[in-house]
Amino acid sequence: MPAPKLGRSVLDVVGPLLKICVLIPSTLPALHGLAAAADPPAAITPAQEETKAELHRLAQEARRLEQARKLPEAIAACEETILLARGLYGDASEAVCRLQDWLARLHEGSEDWRPAREARQAVLATCAKLYGEKDWRVTNARLALEQTIQLSQLEPVQRNELAKATTLNQQVVRLYETGQFRRAVELAEDALAIRKKILGEAHADYAASLNNLAQLWQTQREYATAEPL
Repeated sequence: MPAPKLGRSVLDVVGPLLKICVLIPSTLPALHGLAAAADPPAAITPAQEETKAELHRLAQEARRLEQARKLPEAIAACEETILLARGLYGDASEAVCRLQDWLARLHEGSEDWRPAREARQAVLATCAKLYGEKDWRVTNARLALEQTIQLSQLEPVQRNELAKATTLNQQVVRLYETGQFRRAVELAEDALAIRKKILGEAHADYAASLNNLAQLWQTQREYATAEPL
């Protein structure tokens, strides 16, 4: 039986996958799977087709700008996509929700916390309308908002340390996937120590790091070490 996978991103992993929490995550492609999830009705007008094509063009441009670290330009393009998506799919739609999440990530990457918080609040409100207050996606959106608020209250040096923990966790995933478990444990312990120092033991990201470290020991059949983690 293959070993379970370590997760790669924060707040969007469900089921048996473990999470490598990313406090300032790189933006996921916001329109991945968008057509399947939120297309307008089959009988769309030529004008809607044109709007849809422009939306995707802008999204690709925003992604290119983000990859080039031209974040102000990427933010402007993302905001345009949201306006188009609202007209095409409606205000309370999965497409708009995903784009608002992307916008929040871009603002977080710029450390522009007020608009990041506003974007997170918009995601939370949209999710609540779409899925209802008790849905797990609403819980995730609320946790993401709390995380953004917490990040905004940290000193720059602390955010840099958390970014280091994120990089360490990404390395842990790669080492895990290639069977280099002992080295992965060393880096996972370093990331865990950073999160404990800055976030404390009552934070979900600290818990996720504990969980991943336990999985690394379990994979090596070191059950006595894994169990207390």
